[in-house]
Amino acid sequence: MKVFWMIAAGVCIAVAAFFLVRRDFNTAFVVAALGMIFWFLNYRAQMKEVIAAADAENDKGYAYDTKHVMDAPQSHATWMDGHRLGYVSSGKLYVFDFDSANSRTLVAADPALLPAFTRDYKYLYTTAPGATADVPSLLSRTPLRTSSDL
Repeated sequence: MKVFWMIAAGVCIAVAAFFLVRRDFNTAFVVAALGMIFWFLNYRAQMKEVIAAADAENDKGYAYDTKHVMDAPQSHATWMDGHRLGYVSSGKLYVFDFDSANSRTLVAADPALLPAFTRDYKYLYTTAPGATADVPSLLSRTPLRTSSDL
């Protein structure tokens, strides 16, 4: 699909150049704006990346698509531990097993500062944008186990 959007964007730029030469600025502007929309759709399609993982013990590889577009500036999912990967999409942390099973939405998170887990995975620390200019971001601690497990 990303090739289609890139070709459509290129065609729009060529058509816009044609209208510029003919001094039809209004039509050139509309076609160029349409080309920018197609370029953005191409970029969006590229952000939904395929993640690959390998299981060396069973000599098996895994590849799968993320179900959500990752928030910038992330370029890939990161390992949470040796079994799970995580990424932020639409301001929420998504965690899933390396074989794409057990996908879960955990908490709100800022993609610029990825979440951190305690060594024993009892707590998750995340940052989220602050409500005012005086408080640029908020740090929160979320228990990952019930109170009886802690």
